[in-house]
Amino acid sequence: MPIKKPAQIIDRPCGFGKTTSMIKNLSKDKKYLIIVPYLSEVTRVLEKAAELGVEMVEPTTNSQGMIELGEYELTNDKTKRNHLYALVKHGRNICTTHAMYPKLSEAAMKGVFKGYEVIIDEVVETVKPLSQNPSKGTWDLMYLQDGYVEVDAATGQVTPTEKWNDNYKDITDVMPTEIYLAAKSGTLYVHQSNTLVWALPRQLLDAGDSLTVYTYLSQGSLMVAYLDRVGLPYKVDSLPTIDNEYLIKAKELLTVKLLKNLARTNSKGTKPEFKFSYNGQSKMTYDFAAKVAQTLNNLAKRDLKEVKRKDILITCTKANWFEGSRSFDDCEGTRHTAKAGRFSKRSGLFNAQWVPNTTRGTNKFNKCSHVIYLYDQFTSPNVMHWLGMKNDWQDKYALSEAVQLIWRSRIREGKPVTVYFASQRMFDLFNTWLNSSSSEAIEINDLLVEAA
Repeated sequence: MPIKKPAQIIDRPCGFGKTTSMIKNLSKDKKYLIIVPYLSEVTRVLEKAAELGVEMVEPTTNSQGMIELGEYELTNDKTKRNHLYALVKHGRNICTTHAMYPKLSEAAMKGVFKGYEVIIDEVVETVKPLSQNPSKGTWDLMYLQDGYVEVDAATGQVTPTEKWNDNYKDITDVMPTEIYLAAKSGTLYVHQSNTLVWALPRQLLDAGDSLTVYTYLSQGSLMVAYLDRVGLPYKVDSLPTIDNEYLIKAKELLTVKLLKNLARTNSKGTKPEFKFSYNGQSKMTYDFAAKVAQTLNNLAKRDLKEVKRKDILITCTKANWFEGSRSFDDCEGTRHTAKAGRFSKRSGLFNAQWVPNTTRGTNKFNKCSHVIYLYDQFTSPNVMHWLGMKNDWQDKYALSEAVQLIWRSRIREGKPVTVYFASQRMFDLFNTWLNSSSSEAIEINDLLVEAA
């Protein structure tokens, strides 16, 4: 069932209390499906909503949760998927994480969320490239001509036919399970013949009676670009006056520095010598990675000498910070020990708080006084082309991602924070935004970190 009115994009600054406001506006007379980034946020929503007399339930495999829905327990199939369907059948308010997207999408395609208000808080993943792509010949001959898929001409959404449903286990060598499961859950889209992307299914976004998305800097949001791509109407609710005051306050609190040794260009002065895009970091030579570690070591000995490592937030590719991509959290409770990767080895900062560059919607790091941003942020070319975005959108996207991560720090608490950028592009984008308030500019400290 199409939504009855355009989606509402609530565009509010980070740390402005979007989640708190969302909870306060809940009504006992409505049914809600609320999707948040992390389990900690699920707990927060459940507890705060209960204080207002609005009962919310998280889909779970917990036996007690199933006993409460006695009919569900009789199925003896204790999965989150079945619990989700049981909760909907009983008209319960639901709060879950983005990790449930595949199951939510499947349910949405069956029309079970009719009558629900759908709220998505801080979108993490809306569109991403699929790790496996068939050759053009395989796509044309097997997927299309042999009748395994149907493709929506307007959106490019791919759905499996009964033929693929019946035979997918027998043909995984040429038609991978990953692709089948994405198509089955409504999250598979095709672009330019055989380029596949994972995306939220349109059916989830118009599954309820309304859709509300809470975010910031929506002009660079993947969600807004996606709504444009699939033709879903929306209205952006922003507060320019508050945005302006927010920037003025941010300039008072932020010291922004450039890691000059890492931001230098090649001998021709045309391109950065160190490439901090995801692909650039993945392909970086051992010698270059060692220079990154050396620059961080100099930073640790100088600017950060007196700063507790737990108060430093750092982002880069996981494989460069942790050998084997096993973080401290990954190793907890196992026989493994997290080991320093190419960037962190001998950097003196291995025990800093490493986070993925997509981190948002959490207060876990709100004591951090320093942020090291080792990224030159770009979205995948395949994703950008599928969305139909132009090159200038990449800058809006990059800024949006950087702001979201930096505002995980203690700036949320109104306390000063120092940010170090390794990319000249990111440094310039952030400073331009920070100085874009209409009041008289407050000069930001752009002192350069001395070359190592």
